[in-house]
Formats: sequence, structure tokens, C-alpha cells
Amino acid sequence: MGLSRSATRRLALPMKHWWVVVWIGLLCPGMSLAQGEANEPPVVAQPEKSKTETRTFRTLLGPKAKNAWAKKGFRLRVGYASEYRFSHGVAPEHWVNGLTFEPTYQLDADWALGVQLTYGAAGIGTPQDQQAPFGGLVWNTFLNTQVRLVQHLKLSFGVGIAGILGSPATDREDQEAAFAAQTTALGSRMADVGQKITSCYGYGPAANLNVTYIAPITPYFSVGPLLGVKSQHVQCSESGLTGSVNLETGRPIDMWQWWGHTSPYAGFYMVWR
Repeated sequence: MGLSRSATRRLALPMKHWWVVVWIGLLCPGMSLAQGEANEPPVVAQPEKSKTETRTFRTLLGPKAKNAWAKKGFRLRVGYASEYRFSHGVAPEHWVNGLTFEPTYQLDADWALGVQLTYGAAGIGTPQDQQAPFGGLVWNTFLNTQVRLVQHLKLSFGVGIAGILGSPATDREDQEAAFAAQTTALGSRMADVGQKITSCYGYGPAANLNVTYIAPITPYFSVGPLLGVKSQHVQCSESGLTGSVNLETGRPIDMWQWWGHTSPYAGFYMVWR
């Protein structure tokens, strides 16, 4: 049943009120949008990472070990190395096997300082019916500087002191010549050219260069190979072991001889941080 004309006229809005309805319709979407923006979580600005934090090593553990081996702090490296000593002149050539201990301090992601202590033995494993070229103990102490070349590869170089305590291979003729030289010498002196000394105790300057590859297993433990070369020049004293004296005067006699070696070496090490 339709409305009468008078009822329709009463429901109709006057023209002057239609603009209010239009403005309400325009404002409602804007109010909804503003309300939605107000409900969104605030954006927190991320702090910028420092140079040390962004320069990291790739590791076998991925994110768990990120930055671990690039951070400052102490490291301890323990390893095994084998070297062959090439002679400069009269020094005997021989193999040396030994252990290396190297405490280091990582300054930043690229640089570190360390003290390398190496102790080795020569002549071990030689058959009883053979005479080793040299038998005894050797040691080195180096102050090293380490620099990172690429991701896991490090270069280390340093200077220090080398020491020797042992005896070269000699025969009866060499021993008799050494005894004759000691009995006729009035005091300590350098050995004659071509003369062999029967023992060596001494120390001298040395230099070291090596390359290592770090392979982290955990954020606190890593392993890796080692390749290097070192050179040393040791002043040997023959009386360091025998305690020889002049038979007439009773004075102690030192028979000196310089032993020079260049030694390439290879090994394997473990590192803790």
C-alpha cells in the first residue's frame, strides 16, 4: 500500500540538509583509515652496526658462530709441526718434529698479536744401527703479528730467538780432532774452517713466516692446517755439553761455530677462544 503524497513530503529531507549527509559519507572512510593506521605497531629504528660487527667469518655453524672468531679477545693455539732444516755451511741437515704453543690476542677482525713457542726433537726414530745427522732438542720463541688476508686465511710473521742442544753425527776421526784442538787451545775461539764440533749448545736470532687457515667447528673451537718457513743463525758452543778445559791451564774452553738453517714446515693445529 503506497504512502500518500503528504506522508512522502514529510519524510523527504529539505535540500539544504543533503550536504550534511554527503560530508558524513566522505569523512567515514577517512576515519576508518586513520583508525587502522593508529592500530599498526610502531616502527622501531634499527641501530647501525659497527665495522667489527658487520665484518664476519663464515663458519660451519652459520649464524650461531657469526662474529665469534672476529671479536676481540684471547686465543690459544696448540699444534704439531714437522720441519726439514736446510744447512747454510757446516750445520747438519736433519728433520725436526715438535709441538707449538701460541697464545694470541685478537685486536679486531683483521689483526692479532701472539707469542709462538716451539719445542722439537731431532733424531727420534733413527734405527740403532744408524747414526742420525743430528740428535737433540731445538726450540724457537717468536713475537708474531697476524693479519687476515681473506675470509679464513691468515698470514703471520715475526722475529725471535732460536736454540739448539744436541750432537751432530761424528766419527772417531772427528772426535780425535776435536780433542786435539781442545788440548792445544789456550782459550775459547772460533772453530777452524772445515772443522766439525762434536756438540752444540747455543742460541741466536731467528725469523718466522707462516700461513694458516681457520676452520671453526664451534664458536669456541677451530682447527686448521699450517704452512710456513723460518730461518735462524745459532752460535754453537762445543763446551756447552762436554765442559771441556785446557789440560795445562785448567781454563774452560769454548769452541764456537755458527750454524745456519732455513726450515720449511707444515703442521696441524687446534684453537680455543
